[in-house]
Amino acid sequence: MNKLLGAALVLAAGVWARWMTVVQRRRRRDMLASLCAALRCMSEEIRMTRVPMPELLEALGTRYPDGAGAFFRRIAAGISRGQGLGEAWQQAAEELPLPREERMTLQELGWGLRGDEEAACRAQAAASLRLERLLEKWDRQRPEEEKRETALWLSGSALLVILLI
Repeated sequence: MNKLLGAALVLAAGVWARWMTVVQRRRRRDMLASLCAALRCMSEEIRMTRVPMPELLEALGTRYPDGAGAFFRRIAAGISRGQGLGEAWQQAAEELPLPREERMTLQELGWGLRGDEEAACRAQAAASLRLERLLEKWDRQRPEEEKRETALWLSGSALLVILLI
């Protein structure tokens, strides 16, 4: 009886671990999609309204209540504490729960926004395009990776159950 209970617990742990990886992957994907949308909006605001950057960052922070909004609110808070735009952007990008490549793209954008309107729009367009391509790549690879991860977690759990019984 104890072996069956242990086997069920091991299998449940494998299923739970798999579920947690799915949740984490979805959060990262949602964060990246939200950032892409916010950056598109940011570009339009820079071109059309010419709002000062601290006000624009605060507006984006309230417009996007999810992860992207928190990112822009952190930058605005850093600027209000006296940090420069590039430095505040770097720190906020480093704290994002994204893979290194996406964070590096955002960090580069932070330094590119310090120039005039044309330079800021060029840097933003390049970063936005890069992030959207990474999002598309991620969406294309997702089904195959999820199949692989599911097989790995369930096979590992089943192997452990077999070894225990």
